[in-house]
Order: sequence, then C-alpha cells, then structure tokens
Amino acid sequence: MAGHREEVVNVKLAEVLQKHGHLAEPELIIHQGSKRRLPDVLIAFRGLRVVIEGRYRAGAQTEVQVRKKASDRVNSGLAHIAIGVVYPVNLRATPQADLEKQLSTSSLKFAVVSERGAGDFQEGLVADLADALARCHEAADEVRTAIQQFQQTVSNRTGIAQRLMPILGFGPEVEHGEDA
Repeated sequence: MAGHREEVVNVKLAEVLQKHGHLAEPELIIHQGSKRRLPDVLIAFRGLRVVIEGRYRAGAQTEVQVRKKASDRVNSGLAHIAIGVVYPVNLRATPQADLEKQLSTSSLKFAVVSERGAGDFQEGLVADLADALARCHEAADEVRTAIQQFQQTVSNRTGIAQRLMPILGFGPEVEHGEDA
C-alpha cells in the first residue's frame, strides 16, 4: 500500500500552523558545528526556537520515541522548546488534495518538552497545538518584558549593578590565595 512519508505530513503541518499565525518552516537542514540537524518543523519567534518532531503512530512505543526525539532537540541546544507530535496512521493514506483538511480535523497527541522536562501527552486538533505554541510565545514575551524592566531598573543604579555582576558571573575574576 502506498502512502505519504512523514515528511509530507510535516510540511502540511507547517502550512496549517502558518494559517494559525505561526512562522513555521518545515524540513530544514540546520548546521550546528560539524553536525547537520534535520528538525521536522522549526518555529522561530523573537529568539525563541520551537521544534516540532512528528511521527506516525506505529505502536505503543511511538509516544516514548517522539518524546525522546523532542528532548534530544532541547538537550542539543537546537530548540528552547520542542513538541513531540504523534500523527494518526490514517493520514498516511489520505489523498494529497484532502491532507490539509484531514490533518486539521484529526486528533493528534502531543507533548511539550523544555529544559525543565517533558510534559504529559495531550490530545487535540492542530488548532490546540497552535494554541500551545501561542502560550510558548506569550511566555517568551513575558520573560523578555521582565528582562527589559530589570535592565531599566538597574541601568542607572551602579551599586546594584556592581553587586550583581559577580553573582551573574560578569566582571573580573577574583584570584584566590592558597588559603581560599
């Protein structure tokens, strides 16, 4: 039986996410040092990189495998956040002309992975996945705003800045004698 490779569904997922307002790029080749990385979908937003790794359901271990792949993307530094997505196997045989509609209305399983760990799998439509991405973007905006407010607060207060520099690892290194 002929069917779509996962890469075709990944491209279609990126197109559907673009319609939800996300700058999704499918099937990129990214050079990271001497290594080539091949994320299924990359979404960049104000410096935040989110990678989506998608797999067809192929048994009980699919969720474990896709979560591990997503975790690897975060641990390698390719992404700040990764989302493992499990596609229903019926998408493989869906005609190309119907693939976007079928993908948009199919129930997907997905788990968000960050440096803090992996979340539980949840089930939902592509619209629910797009909402999860929007929450990631909102969190990034909140962090950016907090950093900007902090910078403004301490920029004219040299005493605070001088005390914080060693704590944050900035400034000249302090030499310690043999007694230290």
